[in-house]
Formats: sequence, C-alpha cells, structure tokens
Amino acid sequence: MTDIFNPILASEAAFFPAARDADVARPGVRVVYTDNEGSVVRLDDKLSRWIRRIAGFNWMRHYIDIGDHRLNVELRGRQLPARGEATFFEATLDIGFRVADAAEVVRRNLVLGDTAIINPIIAQMRPIARQFEIEESLLAEETINSKLGAGFSLPEGIRIYHLNVRLAPDEAARAHLTKMRENERAREIDAQRHDDELSRTDRENAIKQRQHAAELDRYKTALEAVDGLNLDPYQLLLAHVAEHPQDTQGTFDLLMRVWEAGIKQEDTRDARSTELLRHLIQIGAVQAADIERFRDELTDHVRRTSTPKRRAGASWDAPPVIPNGVQLGPVNEHPPATGDDDAP
Repeated sequence: MTDIFNPILASEAAFFPAARDADVARPGVRVVYTDNEGSVVRLDDKLSRWIRRIAGFNWMRHYIDIGDHRLNVELRGRQLPARGEATFFEATLDIGFRVADAAEVVRRNLVLGDTAIINPIIAQMRPIARQFEIEESLLAEETINSKLGAGFSLPEGIRIYHLNVRLAPDEAARAHLTKMRENERAREIDAQRHDDELSRTDRENAIKQRQHAAELDRYKTALEAVDGLNLDPYQLLLAHVAEHPQDTQGTFDLLMRVWEAGIKQEDTRDARSTELLRHLIQIGAVQAADIERFRDELTDHVRRTSTPKRRAGASWDAPPVIPNGVQLGPVNEHPPATGDDDAP
C-alpha cells in the first residue's frame, strides 16, 4: 500500500469567505468553508457569498485535494474467501480515484482516505469471489474486473474511476492445489502404466499362443510321420532324447532303474525255479537221469538272462520254469530218507 491518503490538505481560520475561491485555491484543490457551528457552507452564487460575509464570523477555510490518484493494494489473509470459505484468494488492486464531493469529505472529516476507499471495494468484491472455487481464480478475476472496473462512487464523496484486480490462491490454497495436481498426475501415470502393462501382457500372451499353436502343429506333424513305424519304448525314449538333449541324464537314469528292476525280477524268478526244483527232487517228481540235463538248460538260461538285452516289449514271454523235455514222475507223498545210502 502507498502512503496514507488525506484529502483535506489544510484548514485555516477565515474572518469571512473570499469573494472568489480562485483567490485562495490552486489547481487540483477545492476550497470548502464551514461556519462557526462547524456546518459546511455551500456558496453556490455571489449573493450567498455576500450574505455569508456579513452574517457571521469564525469561518474555517478547508483545502480539499480533488486531483486524480492511484493506489496499489495487496490483500492477504481471509479477506476474500472462495466458495465454501475453506480457502482464500490473495489480491493485488490497482485503484484510481478522486474526490468527487469536497463538501462531503469535509463534513465527514475524512482523514484516512485509504481506509475509506479500500474497505468499500473489498465489501463489493467478497460476494463475487464467493461464487468461485479456489482453482477458478482467473474466472473470478475477470468477473470482478468486468463488474467493478468501470468505476463507482462511494458515500464518502470519492469516485473510483479505475479498478483492476489480480487474484491468486493464497499460500495454503496453493499447497492444497499443488498436492491435488500431484495426486492427479500420479493417478494418470499409474493409469498409463496399467494400460502399458495390459498391452505388454496381451502381446506376450498372443506370442505365447502362437508359439503353443506352432508347437502343437509340430508335434502333430511328428506323430503323423511316425504313425506307421513300429517303435518299441526304447526307440521312443531315444527319439525323445534326440529332440530334447537336456533330458538325457534323466532318461538314462530311468533306463538304469528299469534295467535294475528287470535284473531283480530275473533273480527272483530264478530263485523260485531253484526252490521248485529242490522241492520236486525231494518229493521224487524228478528222476535222477533228468537232473544233469535240467542243470545244463538252467545254466544256459541263467547265462542268457545275465546278458543285457533289449526286449521287444509286450510281445516277450517269460521262459518256462521247467525246461522242455523234462518228464515229471508221480508224486511221492513220502519223501525218501536223506541218508547217504539212499542218495540217487
């Protein structure tokens, strides 16, 4: 704010009013008289002047500034609330004014002219500012300037001939708006990232679907190619290893377990055959003449089974426990004595 404006420049006692105000006035200054009762005397014509000169004493002559003035004012605090009155505007006012009624200024003894000007202006701006949200400061500023910028008169005898207002949110409102904008920007960024992630996932899924479809077609073509071939499980495993070398270790570990299981099965079958033969000898179902031939065939069978050999799968049949050509005699319900004299 500029210096305090005092429209009453000076006051002096006058024995009687001057016949002409020009004798005591100067440019931009108007003379106003008050009588001995302090009432403003309006000397509108020469007759009134001469009558007043003769009628009384103790006149006061007042010099009133009627020139044009400009005033710059900054409004802070809670003087201009926005809609809801939770936030407030800051304002910078450029005011042009002049004294329009010098007699009214003297009558009111207007000393603090700034207050008489600024307070009425704020009173007219407040209802307009309340119509707008805090983020609508530009629209509120344009509305105030369009309604009050042409000027208006004040009851104190002062004319506002120019008013330009610049509005902005105050510090608390600026912090609030900044936080709101940052939150909005963060939401927009998150939404954009979400859309980008969806697009990337859709593209990856489309690629995976095409790869999966191509792999299924490749498997279908491979199955059609081997449809007429008679492949045993070992050949299928070798084909799998040829296509998937990373499974070589696991595949051969599986083959070793299968082979070991087969050996254990052969050992179990041979043990059962031996027990059966021992039982047949004990009960006399096998003759002494057949034991040597049976021993040779059993030895040959053990030699064949102890050699690793690829089997033909489900078409393979287990060899008979009793060799071909061995005739079983009648079963002796009472086994022979175990002494040396009865040995065959």
